[in-house]
Amino acid sequence: METGFEALAADFAHDALGLVSKLEEELLRVETASTSPERNAAAQAARRILHTLKGNAGLVGANLLKTAIHRLEDGATELATRPDQVDALLLAVDVLRAELQSMAQRPDPDDATDAVRALAAGVAVQEIQAREPRVQDVLTVRAAHADDLIASAAEVSVLVRQLQLAITRSGADRTVAQLTDRLAAASRALHADALKIRSVSVRQLLQRYERMARDEARAQSKKVAFRVEAVDLRADKSVLDGLVGALSHLVRNAVTHGLEPPEKRAAAGKPETGTITLRAEPAGARLRFVVEDDGAGLDHEKVRRRAAELGMPSSLPVDELIFEAGFSTAETTEAAGRGVGLEAVRRDVQRLGGRISVRSEPGRGTAFEMIVPATLALERGLVFGIGESRFAVPIAHVEEAVPVSTLKARQGQSRRLFEHRGRLVPVVAPPLLGAKNGDLTRGHAVFVHFGRAAAFVVDHLGEQQELVFEPLAPDIRGRSLVSGAALAPDGGIILRLDTEALVRAAHAREARA
Repeated sequence: METGFEALAADFAHDALGLVSKLEEELLRVETASTSPERNAAAQAARRILHTLKGNAGLVGANLLKTAIHRLEDGATELATRPDQVDALLLAVDVLRAELQSMAQRPDPDDATDAVRALAAGVAVQEIQAREPRVQDVLTVRAAHADDLIASAAEVSVLVRQLQLAITRSGADRTVAQLTDRLAAASRALHADALKIRSVSVRQLLQRYERMARDEARAQSKKVAFRVEAVDLRADKSVLDGLVGALSHLVRNAVTHGLEPPEKRAAAGKPETGTITLRAEPAGARLRFVVEDDGAGLDHEKVRRRAAELGMPSSLPVDELIFEAGFSTAETTEAAGRGVGLEAVRRDVQRLGGRISVRSEPGRGTAFEMIVPATLALERGLVFGIGESRFAVPIAHVEEAVPVSTLKARQGQSRRLFEHRGRLVPVVAPPLLGAKNGDLTRGHAVFVHFGRAAAFVVDHLGEQQELVFEPLAPDIRGRSLVSGAALAPDGGIILRLDTEALVRAAHAREARA
């Protein structure tokens, strides 16, 4: 059981993470300041933050951390006149951030990491690889508690919908129906308020990528100006957690493959310093994230030439080819590329039920746009029946649902295929979905897309519904196309199909005898 002192230390760690992010911003300001007054102001602000962190660490018994910060504070006394100190202090920021994230999860605040012990002992900060930005749990309650509250509020909403259905069927009087409607409105408000508890600042996350862009540009002798446009937008922490990898990859790509070297920019009549902009804004009930650079833009001929070398379909447009698995036109660096490519970015976005697109203009730059749900607590799905079971698939992944009788079927090598929109789409084998027979001549075909297209046949096509899915245990999910389950308004169970697994199953060839 968590003691009062341990809770105080954990609260310190949560609050200090915000101060460390602010410290990082001020150190970057010292480095990029164009005038002495600006540099002095940033240096003073950085020292004040270090002083505050040192005092607060002492209050909660994190003595090793306090000593380490004290040494950093001493080392920052000449920061205004020696901006070359920024490199070492930024490495120290990485150490502090990792320590605080660890402290929030352990009982002893003075059980420091080896890196903090080294700093406290006066050892110079060794080279530390910059970690990918993480969404901070800067909540007044523990993130796990917030998740439990959201789950409970969602369950109340489902139970109220069941109650409304039962009252309608029983023919209860008007007063009972009106009270139930008011209860439904209150449960919706409760669920919305619970979601706000788990919301975090989008700008706080995006600002952290300035460090990543700065480090990558320095490694490649490029110049970069970084801008964040997010106003006061807040979003569900679970959504932002799911976007961290995609944003990291796109920012690195913008520096590595988007921006030209200073001499090439100057020769093209452009400023030597390239600009990368991260933008976040509401898009109806969803969120739009944009990673934009003012670099050279996509080289369409180079993309098509490389696609031909890799044996990829020449009919695909360039803005789709770049998302194909294994596609790359540039040499990888230690931080960018890594042989993964943009296919991994698209997969991360699609896992969230979102979509990604790109627009580019030669010589003017490239912008990647991602549109994702505002929350993962509720998901809009297409509900359907197969045999006695009910399933749902995220509506964001559904292309179309059409009667099987309107389609032409073909038999491929170990696979059944449907002709659809001028292409051959593989069909998920019926037994994988619990169908007892293999009849693919009746019902509806649902076409989904997750990197590639696939189809499956259903007996009964239902409607779109907002559902609250509970995830399955990893050991169960690993052996099934089902990734979650939701309680339907009538009390039944709706199973959520994993679109990625569906597509993979449809494209997999059966083992040859």
